[in-house]
Amino acid sequence: MDDHNENNIENFLKIYSNDDEKMQKIGQILSAPKSRKIYGILIDKSLNAKEVAKIIDNNENPRLPNVIFHLEKMVDAGLLTVKIKLQRKHGHKLKYYTAIPFLLIVPAHQLEKVTKSKTLQNIFKNVFKISILPIVSLPFIGHLFYESMMIFYFLENTIG
Repeated sequence: MDDHNENNIENFLKIYSNDDEKMQKIGQILSAPKSRKIYGILIDKSLNAKEVAKIIDNNENPRLPNVIFHLEKMVDAGLLTVKIKLQRKHGHKLKYYTAIPFLLIVPAHQLEKVTKSKTLQNIFKNVFKISILPIVSLPFIGHLFYESMMIFYFLENTIG
């Protein structure tokens, strides 16, 4: 991920409670094929709206309003982060979007406990570090599986 600070958990893990109002928005957003495609593109890179639109439309002169509509909905739901960058050539400010790769849904009564858990944060940080490697070897896949199992074990033992 281009602009993600691996020390900031909020850049790669978003935790929602099962009664969060945003869950309905997320469901609606991810049910749209174009939104899923945009989210998938932004998992491993930061792009501005025009760059996303070029990929989606497979065209040098893409339709921006539709892509911007999807991007804004995803930002509002917490699926994307936005960074403002100054364009050197013209001095314009551009928004660069990056997807938050991990979404976790927990029971509402456990939200605070899970959110504050350093163990859970460390597990996701390790999984995140492995997931951004361009080449993944068998030991890394084993480690990734182990970390995933640790997440389930942790959640099962803390949530009950």
